[in-house]
Amino acid sequence: MSEKLARRFHDIYERLAPAFGYETREETRRFDPTSKNGRLMSAVTDVIEADVQAENARLQRDLEIMTQTAATQGDRAEKAEAEAKRLGGHISDAIAQVETWRGRAKNAEAEVERLRRILLALVATGGEVVMEDDREGAAFSTVRPLANALAEAREVLAESAKGAKP
Repeated sequence: MSEKLARRFHDIYERLAPAFGYETREETRRFDPTSKNGRLMSAVTDVIEADVQAENARLQRDLEIMTQTAATQGDRAEKAEAEAKRLGGHISDAIAQVETWRGRAKNAEAEVERLRRILLALVATGGEVVMEDDREGAAFSTVRPLANALAEAREVLAESAKGAKP
């Protein structure tokens, strides 16, 4: 291969020399692989060819490494995407659960406020309570004895305890 490359180099060199204002020597215008000039050109092309082959081998190794790295990263990306989807479902479930608990907490706060009003009314009236019952949208006043008010308070506490459990 080096002689073929040396011959090609020589022929191109001879063809381009006049364009650069250079006149080659008459005795070297024809390529002779056995002449000093021919052997020198072959030796130079051997070095260049070895350098090119070494660079090609390095580039091939780099390409193989990059291909393996890309494949590994692709696998990792697929696994990460699957994990993100899995976690996304858990996160959505957790957010829904938090919203449920928030709703229950608001309901519990309302029930605690209702109980507070009942107890304040009990204290203020000495056992008879005038209450405004606003559940189910009905607003009315009732007078109850202490036992009935306490029973309702227990009922409200039991409902509130049921709703507050996660």
